[in-house]
Amino acid sequence: MNRPELLPNFTPPADAGAAPAADAAVGTGRPHESAHLHVAGAAPYTDDLPELAGTLHGALGLSPLAHGVIESLDLDRVRSLPGVVAVIGHLNSGVSIETAPIYAAKDIAQIAISTNPKFTQLGFPTTFRMVANDTLQARAIGSFAATQLGAARYAALDDGTPYGKGLADGAAEQLKAEKKEVVVRKSFDDKTVAFDELAGELKAAKVEVIVSTLNDFQALALLEALRKVDHTKVSLLGGDTIKTTDMTKAMGMVEGVYATSPVLEAKEFTTGKPFLEKYIEAYKKPPAYGGHYSYDSTYVLSAAIQKAKSADPKAITKAMHSINGYAPVIGTMTWDDKGEQRYGAVGVYELRSGSWELRMRSDRW
Repeated sequence: MNRPELLPNFTPPADAGAAPAADAAVGTGRPHESAHLHVAGAAPYTDDLPELAGTLHGALGLSPLAHGVIESLDLDRVRSLPGVVAVIGHLNSGVSIETAPIYAAKDIAQIAISTNPKFTQLGFPTTFRMVANDTLQARAIGSFAATQLGAARYAALDDGTPYGKGLADGAAEQLKAEKKEVVVRKSFDDKTVAFDELAGELKAAKVEVIVSTLNDFQALALLEALRKVDHTKVSLLGGDTIKTTDMTKAMGMVEGVYATSPVLEAKEFTTGKPFLEKYIEAYKKPPAYGGHYSYDSTYVLSAAIQKAKSADPKAITKAMHSINGYAPVIGTMTWDDKGEQRYGAVGVYELRSGSWELRMRSDRW
């Protein structure tokens, strides 16, 4: 809507707001009421409106690389940024954990998709997690493997990374709590693909279920090695590192392939489908991994700022701890005193007909 009264020194034309001419009729061309303003460069637009005092702006910080390895972090620019009142980020747990003390020193709320338990264990009042953490995911892996896959002998494998090893250790502990026997426990690195020896060991140990945090290409190499030794009456249950499109190549190689993830897909929520449709229509591609959580976090952060009635970072952080925020896609976001998502859930997916299908999800594994 044009608002000429908001512009200084603006005088509307004499006929502005006048009733339609008596000779106006259907099919008769009439000049647009503001056409002369547009061609004269005098029409007011949103950018012409004066900015209100205290207006907050959102800014995106994006990586220049689509896929890369973080070798070091220069956080000087982060420390020196003026006027930051809250942060939604980062996607990577390592970066989220490294930057958390910087934001905490300035009372800046940080909402991150990080699943590493250490993120909230740092003890800062400014850290807020968007999703469930790896502790719950480890319990989900162990519990599902023990109660749903009907086996007696298990193997637990990891890729040697802090994430992979921690998740596999937690799953193994859950299996033991469920009175299941882990007969093979192995750690590798995140590049190993030579698994012939391991396949022989798994066969000799009569392993029925393999719990794994290996990457998708490693898991595929392992399944191929199992096929060579004719030990395919097994099920593979992994973390989100195997919940990929490439992993669909595993169809038919073993009895079952499953994956867990604390980052639930948008389509799993009631309002997720229309969100995806509108997003794809606007941007011609689906949102990035976990993008709907960042989208929802923006709404909740905005509500916290309104609740605080202030742009002071400390007041916003305080409001974040007491808010039960409306999240357009996932429904709601609310945190406990440690910054953990109260209703963060972990989903278990099964590879069927060339795609991942949700089997079950819970926030109480």
